[in-house]
Amino acid sequence: MGKDFIIDENMYGYSLENVGGASVHVEHCFVSGSGSVFPPHWHEQLLLMYIKKGELLLKCREERILAEQDSIAVVNPNEIHSIETLNSDLEYYLIKIDLLLLLGNQSDLQQNIYTEPLLKNRLLFENKINYDDYIFGIMNNIIEEFQEKEEGYELVVRGLACQILIALLRRHKKTVPDQSELDMQYRRLKQIKPAITYMETHMAEKITLVELSEVTHLSPNHFSRVFKIVSGFSPMEYLNRIRVQKAAQLLLNTNKTIVEIAMDTGFNDGNYFSRAFKKCRNETPSEFRERYLRG
Repeated sequence: MGKDFIIDENMYGYSLENVGGASVHVEHCFVSGSGSVFPPHWHEQLLLMYIKKGELLLKCREERILAEQDSIAVVNPNEIHSIETLNSDLEYYLIKIDLLLLLGNQSDLQQNIYTEPLLKNRLLFENKINYDDYIFGIMNNIIEEFQEKEEGYELVVRGLACQILIALLRRHKKTVPDQSELDMQYRRLKQIKPAITYMETHMAEKITLVELSEVTHLSPNHFSRVFKIVSGFSPMEYLNRIRVQKAAQLLLNTNKTIVEIAMDTGFNDGNYFSRAFKKCRNETPSEFRERYLRG
């Protein structure tokens, strides 16, 4: 629960600091300035971002949702989204709920009614919640339990997460758009997921379009087309954004030089690294590091 700049996570799954097997995880996040925090990506968990200070711009599909202080931004499982900050310091709590671990992944009535529809976007929640004291209260309890970590807190947090899920189902469901389109999107997500895993695992190495297409068992042209539809970026543009994301973490959490970080994240040319970083974050790596360390 330290003041980490951004979440050290892969682009579609789990926080690397998360304890394996936990159905609920909480992170306390601080971001300064304006710009992109995450490029378009998705998670297999349900995410709730409780804004404590500042504003957060959440983009889900074609929607743009402004989440201000004392509101909750909600990201459904497997919902493609990106996050930006505006011209203010941002502080928020991120609560991740793994529905498979929370509700179970066995073939039973609960799985058929809730887990599978939520994971496949047949059930969707509103992307922003205001003025719901009940849910705000439960989230504060989860955060407090996570901070104190008294004996049995895992059981308490699990029960509280179920209460949030019930409240969302009863009070904050939204109409599902064209289901056939969502089903197609879900299939496309599954198609490109191995490529993103490969990008994250091998980001320090040279990666080609052919290599990425091979891990998805698609032709390079078809892979590129599907990837662009899903993410809004070409595969190589997306790879650069993953590298910049990792580089931002290393700039703040290590004493490595900018050249060393460029090498560690697959940018074999320091000038190219600086240009790519500025394109994504509107400032050079050195400006970024200096601003955060000064702050």
